[in-house]
Amino acid sequence: MTLVVSTTFSKTSLFMNFYLTPIAYLDPGTGSMLLQAIVGGSAGLFVFVRHLWRSFRYAEQTKAGDTTQETN
Repeated sequence: MTLVVSTTFSKTSLFMNFYLTPIAYLDPGTGSMLLQAIVGGSAGLFVFVRHLWRSFRYAEQTKAGDTTQETN
């Protein structure tokens, strides 16, 4: 069993070493696109969480009987 796992691991590592290395290249256009996706996704996640938090606060205020909503 150990020999089978060992040879499978060696074959997998050789495959990854020889065949997947050229795919790892990122040109500047791809790098900037990935950076833009990460920054945009983070901003979108921030806005989504802020919306959920404000909705939660508004629901708690109306549940407590205070119907005045913050204009901020």
